[in-house]
Amino acid sequence: MSGSWQYAQEECGGLDKSHENYFLDIFFLQKKNKSAIIFSVGICGSHCNLLFVFCKIMGDNMFEVGDYIVYGSNGVCEVKSVGPIDCPGASTDKLYYTLRPLYIRDSSVFTPVDNDKVIMRGVMTKAEAEAFVDGIGDIDALTIQDERKRELEYKKTVNTCDPVELIRMIKTISDRMSQRQSEGKKMTAADMKYIHIAEESLCGELAISLNMDKDEVRSYIATKVDEAVHIA
Repeated sequence: MSGSWQYAQEECGGLDKSHENYFLDIFFLQKKNKSAIIFSVGICGSHCNLLFVFCKIMGDNMFEVGDYIVYGSNGVCEVKSVGPIDCPGASTDKLYYTLRPLYIRDSSVFTPVDNDKVIMRGVMTKAEAEAFVDGIGDIDALTIQDERKRELEYKKTVNTCDPVELIRMIKTISDRMSQRQSEGKKMTAADMKYIHIAEESLCGELAISLNMDKDEVRSYIATKVDEAVHIA
C-alpha cells in the first residue's frame, strides 16, 4: 500500500495525507493520449464507484464516451460509459466499457477495457474510409485451396473484423456466384450466409465513417468500383 501511495503522490501531485485514508487500490490503464492512474475510494469500508483519475500524456489505447468502435460480432458500437459496473461477476477493481451496438436493437454490451479476447478497435476515420473504398479494386480475392475448408476460411475471415479481409471474401463469393449462375446453379447456403455477414459488417462501419446510411454506402461503393463486387 505504501509503495502505491507514494507512487500516486509522485505521479499525480495535489494529494496530501488526507487522501491516504481513502486509498484502497491503484492500477494503470492506457487512455487515449494519456496513461491514467486510477484509484478507488471507500466509504465506511465499502467499495463505491467514485474514481479519482489523474493523467499524464502517454499512450493511445483507451476509448472514450461517444467513440464508435468495432466490437467483434456485435459490429459497430457506441461507447456509452467507461467505469466500474454493478453486475454479478464483474470485478470491482476493473473499468468496463458499456457499449450500445448500433445495428442490434435494445442491446447493451459490457466488456473490460483491457479485454484482449475480442477484436476491439476504433472505426475508420472518414479519410481512411474514402481511401479504403478507392483501393477496393486493388484488393485480391481469397485463395481457398481445399473446398472442404471453405466455410472455415469464411468464418476465420469474418472473425478478423478487418475490412480488407471482408472485401477479399466478398470478391471470392461474388466470383463463385457469377460462375454458378453461368452454370445454372444457385448460391450455396454458406456463400449466402457469409457474404451477407461481410456486407453488413463492412457497410455498417463505413456508414458511420462516411456519415451515410447503409444504402448510400452501397451506392457510393458502386460508383467507385469498376469490377463486379456484390455489395447489396
